[in-house]
This record gives sequence, structure tokens and C-alpha cells, in this order.
Amino acid sequence: MATSSTASTATASTLAPPILSSPLKAPKDLRVAIVTTDWYDHIVDPLSDACRKELESNGVSAANIDLIKVPGAYELPFAASRLIETRRDSLHAVIVIGCMVKGVTMAYEFVSEAVAMGIMKLNVKTNTPVVLGLLTCPSEEEATRCAKKTGTCNGKACNHGTEWAHSAVELAHIRQKLAAKKCGDNCTCTNCTCDPCTCNKSS
Repeated sequence: MATSSTASTATASTLAPPILSSPLKAPKDLRVAIVTTDWYDHIVDPLSDACRKELESNGVSAANIDLIKVPGAYELPFAASRLIETRRDSLHAVIVIGCMVKGVTMAYEFVSEAVAMGIMKLNVKTNTPVVLGLLTCPSEEEATRCAKKTGTCNGKACNHGTEWAHSAVELAHIRQKLAAKKCGDNCTCTNCTCDPCTCNKSS
């Protein structure tokens, strides 16, 4: 009986919602773009709203959060890529949010893999982190549950949008820290990639 009780406890612990560590405050003047899909907007919009509110609560100015809409999940990498290309000097992180529900065809598998690969390539090839917020669920009911406040973050109910905001802020910190290491410990520029750092010098 003791063995059975131990196994049950381990299973319950494994299935419990994750509790995130205290989120970092956003670097000064952090600018983030949130790209969302029109498809399943009743699922995606609550996630986007939670993401935006969490960014603001962690120090990101509302004026520094750009909201972009695309038709569906397949277009998410395109929008993220164009944002990075055209705003590379001012954009510090991108969060893409969408939802895919498994149907009777293979489109679900093909598109979800293509989106994940597209975002992965942007993370590898560019200097701007992209957070993948794509729900891939077996049913619309399951996706709706995922979009509701079912998790726990710092003792408060939250959804995945909150987690994605935390990831964006943390990645922005990592990006800034790595740039500072390259340019010198006194560098305070979020986008600094120079060596040595000249961002703080008057022109």
C-alpha cells in the first residue's frame, strides 16, 4: 500500500500546473510585438490580452507593445520575420500566438510543424527572440480550456499568455546581458552589438 501511495503522489505532482518563479522586470524601453491569428479568435484573444497585461505589469510601456493580426497560424513566421527585418533596431522580442485544432486531414501536422520550424529558424538566425505561443490541441474544447485561467503563476491563476510574456522578458534580459558582455560591462544599450560599445558616446 505504501508503494501505491508513493506512486500516486508522484503522479499528482507531475500533473500539477507549473508554478513559475518570480518574473523579471523588463529592461528599460523594451519594445515587444505580439502577433496573433484571426482564426479561433475567441481562444487566441484571451491569451493575447493576458500576455499584454503581464508585459505591462512587468514594466513594459503600453506604447511599446505592438499588436499585429494575421489570418492564420501559417502566416505567423512571415509576420515575425518582417517585423524583425524592418524594426531590428527597436524591436527586442516577438511573441506569436495562435491555435490549431486537429481535424480529419493532415493539415494540422503539416502546418504546426512548419510554424514551429519557421519560428525556430528566426531564433537561430536573428538577434531578436521569438516566443512560440501556438496551442496545438486535439479539440476546440481542449483549446478553450487552455485559454482559460487554469494554471498557477506566483500563487495566482494565469494562462499560457502570462507564461509567454515572462519568456519574452527573460529572453530580452538574456539578449541584453550577452550584448553587454561583448561590448563591456558598462554598456546599457538593449540593442548594442558593437565592440567596443559606443552607444553611450555623444556623436
